[in-house]
Amino acid sequence: MILSISTKNKLLEVIQKGIPLCERPFEEIGSRLGLSESEIIKKIGDLKKKKIIREVCGIFDARRLGYTSTLVAMAVEKSKIKKATTLINSHPGVSHNYIRNNYFNLWFTIVAESEKMLHKTILKLVELIDVEKYMVLPTIKEFKINVIFDLLNEYSLLVEESDSETNCDDIVSSENTHCLSSEENYRSPKFKLSDLDKHIIVALQRSLPIIKKPFNKIASKVSISTSKLFDKIKLYKDNNLMRRYSAILYHKNIGIKANAMTVWDVDDKDIDCIGGKLASYKNITHCYQRPRFSDWNYSIYTMIHSKSKEDAKILINELANNIGINKFQILFSTKELKKKRVKLFNDDFKKWNEQYL
Repeated sequence: MILSISTKNKLLEVIQKGIPLCERPFEEIGSRLGLSESEIIKKIGDLKKKKIIREVCGIFDARRLGYTSTLVAMAVEKSKIKKATTLINSHPGVSHNYIRNNYFNLWFTIVAESEKMLHKTILKLVELIDVEKYMVLPTIKEFKINVIFDLLNEYSLLVEESDSETNCDDIVSSENTHCLSSEENYRSPKFKLSDLDKHIIVALQRSLPIIKKPFNKIASKVSISTSKLFDKIKLYKDNNLMRRYSAILYHKNIGIKANAMTVWDVDDKDIDCIGGKLASYKNITHCYQRPRFSDWNYSIYTMIHSKSKEDAKILINELANNIGINKFQILFSTKELKKKRVKLFNDDFKKWNEQYL
């Protein structure tokens, strides 16, 4: 079956935003797009084989589930990059690891079971790699995380969701801007996870089977009814444990080649306002406040994915002009060393700790 590019992109947009939580989700998607259930199942299967769709699964907030996380930047000698990559990538809590065009050339995100274990792990990696210099950059405030690629419109400079006259307070409290401050916000869940909850979360992190009634299969594996599974998913979403249940794409295979992390030097008094403004742009998928250092005076970090480095530079420079920031650096990834969703509540963390700690 051959779909038009427009229909394929509409399908990718729908499943990136969320798989319908019903017994026959692909039938529901088909009704939205004017296609049959079997056509949707076949096309999603084809897009997985062609490495357009990475996986379809539950996307959880590790910090709200009791884990702790941070971004780490390391200055690693070229001769030690291979060793560093092997060690860092071996940790089950490392989801992303990139070489970037900066003195701090190795950047990775890592999740651990506790604050203490996180710092022990980072110190062990620093020791084993023999790092020249490094920074631990935890999230102070999350303004936005929304990794959905817009395939229906050409990436352009006119992608604001709010007009330029919007008040900063309105932007900061907008639907797409979360503004979650400090780890304390992640340490007070409204209910305690049971062993069954953890079992369900493990199952929901696995790739969804592309069949007529996929959630029935998941429910069967955890020995609950499908209706109870949907109740649990709703509970996790209502309590912000699950961000969404959706498709994750191989962005390079859909033409999104450039991965640009921009670090912005923003005065402390302006962080909420500027962070909210930056987060209001569709092209920005991540926007965080992170700590400053004496020789690294950047407080806001954003991610933009674009078709090329040139497109990203144009967009970022226009953002800087619009918002009025003239102190920033663009750090492009020059090599992707690891990109893999962290699987929570599994034994791999314990095994790694036993081997290295």
